[in-house]
Amino acid sequence: MSPLLKASNIVVIAVLIQTMVMVFVNQIIYMSDTMEHVKSFLPFINILVILITMIVLVFVKEIGKAAKREIEIEAMKDNLKQTESLMKTLQKERHEYNRHLQTIQAMIHLGEIESAIQYLDGLSEHNMNAHEIVYLGNPVVTVLLNAKSRVAESKNIKFDFAIKCDITKIPISSWDLSSILGNLLDNAFEAVLENEKNNRIVGLEIKYEQGEYVIYIFNNGPSISPKMSPKIFEPGFTTKDSQGRGYGLFLVKNIIEQYGGRIECLSTQRTLFKIHLPERGNKN
Repeated sequence: MSPLLKASNIVVIAVLIQTMVMVFVNQIIYMSDTMEHVKSFLPFINILVILITMIVLVFVKEIGKAAKREIEIEAMKDNLKQTESLMKTLQKERHEYNRHLQTIQAMIHLGEIESAIQYLDGLSEHNMNAHEIVYLGNPVVTVLLNAKSRVAESKNIKFDFAIKCDITKIPISSWDLSSILGNLLDNAFEAVLENEKNNRIVGLEIKYEQGEYVIYIFNNGPSISPKMSPKIFEPGFTTKDSQGRGYGLFLVKNIIEQYGGRIECLSTQRTLFKIHLPERGNKN
């Protein structure tokens, strides 16, 4: 759990204890005949306690906002790391292509036409097996999905995605869309790791239908029980025994609702997260 939210929980518990103690003390004073002089001060004491409680609750609310910002910053850091990784890959591939062009050019100048043709054939065969970078119109989402494809490949996960609409028209900022997709895909990858290596499937589909943009993300990992389903979007809820977890889905739900959308989870033989974003979303 985030240190900020831990602090807010402690403060809330302290306020509740304080309130209970004050109620108990009030009862004792009113029932006692020997504390008549104190009774006249009780209304002022109670007002003071109420004011302190209100201040504390405002403080807790601000802590909650700070915790949410902390989670968003972590998501942005993750996106930046993925962008940096893809940029390094592009630079490496550009360097390789320049080297190949120089080699072919030298062969042609030397009259080694047959050798140049063989070199090109070998290069074409190599590129057919290489990981192809898919451009999706939105640079941030392009970086994210290509980076996730590489992660999936390294973990023996069959990850397919289909973009069936112009994602640049989805009424949501690139960073928020990337945060939604990144969190849900990370959860999906983690879920399927419990399966055998030849049975790890994650899918993503984005399309426009019936006046709204719909995002489908599914995996064939262990299903989510009906008992757990209502809790998965609660802040801090996690089935993993580790610190700082359980805020991804909470953040995703909050972002979606800011744009007037909604998210639902269906889990039977596979787990599906379905996101609805209105065509004309207004961020709250």
